[in-house]
Amino acid sequence: MSNFIEFLFSIEGSLIPRNYHYCLYSALTGLSPKLKDNPEWAIGRISNTNIFDDRTLRLTQSTIKLRCSKDLITELTMLFDCQIHLGKELIKLKLVNGTELKSQENLAAWVSIKTDNNREPDLTRFAVSLGKQLAKFDINTLPTIGRKEQLIIKKQPCAVYPVMFSDLHPNESLTLQEKGLGGRKHLGCGFFE
Repeated sequence: MSNFIEFLFSIEGSLIPRNYHYCLYSALTGLSPKLKDNPEWAIGRISNTNIFDDRTLRLTQSTIKLRCSKDLITELTMLFDCQIHLGKELIKLKLVNGTELKSQENLAAWVSIKTDNNREPDLTRFAVSLGKQLAKFDINTLPTIGRKEQLIIKKQPCAVYPVMFSDLHPNESLTLQEKGLGGRKHLGCGFFE
């Protein structure tokens, strides 16, 4: 049984910035300040978007998932039916449902890890850092790591790697969903689904 709840929100709006991640985090913590820097919640990535131009995404029946420990549900209720600005666009989040996390055999996420010397990692350094986190969480299933991509956060590039797990043990699956891997969990990274 998980101590975390996953909330699914529909998103009403038309266009959002292509690099919306930090804007979204700022807007949500502006509505519920106790969430700021709290490790007990995470933001997923907005689904169902199409590239409109170099800087903009078009929303098309889009959704987003937020996860939090049961202790933070009261804080998240402020977001259940809210309007926020993402860049210059006003969007509306509307709660669709909330469910307890369930184990899944296959999970994937973008993962961002800084190395000990605070540099963006190459694949070898990334794999070593990832291995340390997996050992810390007692996860023995080995992931597949995809090709490095870039996420722009506050106009700064950030290296992220797609990380995929198959045939996870139920406890490993729940741990990954609850704790995630790497940093920037409030910016859509480390959010396994």
